Amino acid sequence: MAHRPSPAEYERTHQRFRGALSYRGGMVRDALGRGDEVLSAVYDLKRTPDSDVNARRVTSALHPYSLIAERRGIPWDAPAKAVRQVMDEVLTTRFNVEVSPGVGTGRTVYCGPDVNPDTVRKFSSDMKHAFAALIDLGVRRGRNPLARQAIQAGALPHAHVRQQRGKAIPPPIKSGFGPRAPSGYYKVEGKAAMLISIQDGDRLLDDLRAAAVAVPFRPRFAAVVELGADSGARLTEVTEASCQCLQAPESTTEQLFPEDVGRLGRRRRSATPERVRVLYVHNKRQGRTPRKRVELSARGSDALEAYFREVRIHHDPLRPRFEAWARGRTYTPLHYLRFLIESGISPLTVPLFLTSAGRPYTSATFRRVAWQKAREVAGISASFHHLRHWFVSRELGRIAELYGREGYRYVLELLAFCRRMGWQDWRSLRHYDHVGAATTILKEHFGTVTNVSTAASPVDHGNVTAEARRRVNQGRAAGAGIYGTLEENR
Repeated sequence: MAHRPSPAEYERTHQRFRGALSYRGGMVRDALGRGDEVLSAVYDLKRTPDSDVNARRVTSALHPYSLIAERRGIPWDAPAKAVRQVMDEVLTTRFNVEVSPGVGTGRTVYCGPDVNPDTVRKFSSDMKHAFAALIDLGVRRGRNPLARQAIQAGALPHAHVRQQRGKAIPPPIKSGFGPRAPSGYYKVEGKAAMLISIQDGDRLLDDLRAAAVAVPFRPRFAAVVELGADSGARLTEVTEASCQCLQAPESTTEQLFPEDVGRLGRRRRSATPERVRVLYVHNKRQGRTPRKRVELSARGSDALEAYFREVRIHHDPLRPRFEAWARGRTYTPLHYLRFLIESGISPLTVPLFLTSAGRPYTSATFRRVAWQKAREVAGISASFHHLRHWFVSRELGRIAELYGREGYRYVLELLAFCRRMGWQDWRSLRHYDHVGAATTILKEHFGTVTNVSTAASPVDHGNVTAEARRRVNQGRAAGAGIYGTLEENR
């Protein structure tokens, strides 16, 4: 077990980590203004033209490692065992948790009441990406020392499930087709904890709908869950969406609200559609502009309308201006979108979901207040990400049922689905394919199409070659990428 710091040492080190980095003059600098070339190179490699959020997260995760490694005299290209030892010290120092060795190179992290296990998992994921970037830059050679280090934080399922059963339960089962693919969750029924697959129909969604009655601000929770079920979006993409998601990208006011011509040929004020049928959500690492089209179900549309009508109107700081503009119109999503456009307010700056104080709603608030309460009421150990896996599994089943016997058409439909999900590489699908049929078909197909796998994948056992990166960047600049290459080989 790694060394557990004293309270004074923990607080002193934690304060040093907190807010220690800044980004000025093209360099990553610490609190004293000193630049770090390695962190700066990682930051430049991970950022994109649209956003640097991922670059900041990865660099901030790597910073405490660099401090401890420098103090211990451990170089960047140290053996994997030394890297994992420093990683254990980073976890105990930064989060004040206990780290115990697991199976193989795995670790079990025991979090206290003040530490969210999801935070530890995200930090571990950022560290894996950071070391992959170090390998890309040539700072390290060989394989990623953290690539196969599985970290189980919080000993899932959570405390309320363990208390009802009386003893610890193993974590949710993992699929054999991806390292981060939870394919089941636990549900407490009586004194037993039953393992339920996400492919068990709509059971997960039904449990969440039933638990919604006990959640504070129920219409908001119901709207977030229904939008997640309809889109398969991540929690952040739903809770932190803006009102721009109600409008198609680059659409005009005339297209949104076409003019209504009366019987005498006179143009009347354009009509507003009554219901939201389509939403647009943003994708991870692709900026905040919503581009991914989502067809809303009747439940999803009703839930969003109910949230606006019953909850959002009471928390909206723009309500007085809306009522002055409305002239009898009801407070609905599309009426509100039209109000923003005609008032000269950018919908991209107005959050779709608000807190009771009228501030932007966040995924952290949703997990802490709404999701935790719903999970306790339902007696389940599922996370919101299970909804994304449930959505993808359902869509893969639908595609297989419709096109599974049509060979090449089946491959094209799978790749079209990958496009709709916003994945830049079809291999992202393997993390969500719990049956394995779609992954197997695509692997076989790309093994027979000339040069497709080489042009699409710059990764070879954790190492990125300059030639492969150049070819991929050329394909992206031309707007082709993996999907365009496939279309050329039809």
